[in-house]
Amino acid sequence: MPFGIINGMNLKIDSAGRFILPKRIRDRFRLTAGSRLELEEHPGELVLRPIEQTPAVVRRNGHWVYVGEVPSGFDWDSMVDKDREDRDREILGL
Repeated sequence: MPFGIINGMNLKIDSAGRFILPKRIRDRFRLTAGSRLELEEHPGELVLRPIEQTPAVVRRNGHWVYVGEVPSGFDWDSMVDKDREDRDREILGL
């Protein structure tokens, strides 16, 4: 990935303390909505760096496995029952 230092880039902070990263920077670092950044404070400067994201789904032993966080209140029993019903319908041609 080619990169370079962009001199003279100014960002404006709004009243809520937010600023917008220019699109070319977001694209270069593959930042999308929800991407997380780490902020370091040093004397006279701030350093902003992307936090490496881990995928929620990975391939293990030939199978795709979800390794992300399960949403609170997720009903595993209903999910398994629905999957079984869907497979039964497919096998029986219903």
